[in-house]
Amino acid sequence: MHVLFSVCGADMTMSPVAKSRSRVPSRVHPDLLADLHFTSATIDDLAEVRHLVGAAMRREACAADTNIDTDRLEAYLAGPRFMDDLRGRAIVLGRLNGTVVAVGAWCPAPDETDAALMSLVLVHEMFRGLGIARALIIELERRVRAAGFAQVIAQTSPASEGLLTRHGFIDRRAD
Repeated sequence: MHVLFSVCGADMTMSPVAKSRSRVPSRVHPDLLADLHFTSATIDDLAEVRHLVGAAMRREACAADTNIDTDRLEAYLAGPRFMDDLRGRAIVLGRLNGTVVAVGAWCPAPDETDAALMSLVLVHEMFRGLGIARALIIELERRVRAAGFAQVIAQTSPASEGLLTRHGFIDRRAD
């Protein structure tokens, strides 16, 4: 499998994948990840997906010291444009004891016959730093391979670059 990451809007090029590292952070109780299960999202999960995406957008705006129009954000999350943005994506939820703590999404990459685009990896802020994002990326890669794709392109924000690099993704924007 080939992987890379690209900040939204940058050119994307494929490179050989480094072996995924499966190291669990030392402060994580081993049973925590054992209780983490992944499921495909259904229409009944839409409210939880909206909640996690909205929280991530607010957090990213705050980190970038940008004002966010909360009314406009809420209208986007509740409206048809959000649904259009999700259409055609396989959405995967990470559940810890039944509670949704993570959401990820992938779809076939535009203009690439053997590549999938991993476009969403979000973990609820109370569960960040516990290895859940790493487990979600591994699950998304597993599902992409099972669907017959040979490559993964991770489209990301600057906040996710470190995670993807540690996971073995290669930043190919400079090439």
